[in-house]
Amino acid sequence: MIEIINDYASAAVDPGPRSDDWYLELAQVERHAVSLDWVFPDGGKLDFLSAGRQNRDYSAAVCSLDWDNFYDRSAGAVSSGPCATI
Repeated sequence: MIEIINDYASAAVDPGPRSDDWYLELAQVERHAVSLDWVFPDGGKLDFLSAGRQNRDYSAAVCSLDWDNFYDRSAGAVSSGPCATI
C-alpha cells in the first residue's frame, strides 16, 4: 500500500498537464495484490493487498510521508470515485 500511496501523492502534486481521470491508472492495485485460489459458491474473488514489505525501507517510507499534507492536498480524489479503493 505504501508504494501505491507514494505514487499517488507524487502524481497528485505534479504540475504537468493531465486528464480529469488521471488517477484511474493509479487506482489499479491488482499488480500489487495476491489472489486467493478458491472457488466461491456464488462467484467472486478475494485478493490480499499488503501494507508493504516489512523492512527498513518500509519503515522509512511510512515515516517520511507527510500524512497531514497527503490528506490535506491529495485526498480530494481519494475520498470519492475509483480512488476511494486505494
